[in-house]
Amino acid sequence: MKIGVLTAMDKEFRLVSELAGSDPDMVVRASGIGKVNAAVAAYKLIAEEKVDVIINTGCAGGVDPLMKIGDVVIGSACAYHDVWCGVENEAGQIQGLPVLYDAEPMILRKVAMEFGADPKVHIGTICTGDQFLETAEDDARVKKVRPDALACDMEATAIAQVCYKQGIPFIAYKVISDVHYSGADKTLQQYDDFWSNLAEESFGILRRLFKAVR
Repeated sequence: MKIGVLTAMDKEFRLVSELAGSDPDMVVRASGIGKVNAAVAAYKLIAEEKVDVIINTGCAGGVDPLMKIGDVVIGSACAYHDVWCGVENEAGQIQGLPVLYDAEPMILRKVAMEFGADPKVHIGTICTGDQFLETAEDDARVKKVRPDALACDMEATAIAQVCYKQGIPFIAYKVISDVHYSGADKTLQQYDDFWSNLAEESFGILRRLFKAVR
């Protein structure tokens, strides 16, 4: 099985590349930030690199009170929080496409078996939008669209949509780098602390995810 791994930022790419090592069956790429960059990179992995499955990993903001910095969210499903196509569609739904893009069931079962007892790992919905969330009010806006959301990023659902249309299994794995207790200043400090102290340990869980996907 050839596994494609997509990150958004160079910081994430460097960490994930080190974890993947020289595995010939693993292709790690950085897409750049945002839905369009992510979709283009996902399509290139499928069309040019001929990957059999895509994992999207990187950082995300925690939008649920249960989330702590350094926790991991594995997406049982991905959804948009910034899409509105009119009253005949649900909030977050692109007309003619699913509201939720479910993770590949077989992969998700393996992941649940591997991580089910780990208190730092949560399995649930990841939301995506072209916005960096900075405040508790931003989180509340996302939760209004998707009350079940645990984390929010800027790429996962765009990649899931491409995989859905191309018939490629997909799963997202996100490390919580920031939560919003008291506004943007506090969040910025938490984000800096994450990269200084927690990133390497948190991304290390990816080794177990790689094994589960295989």
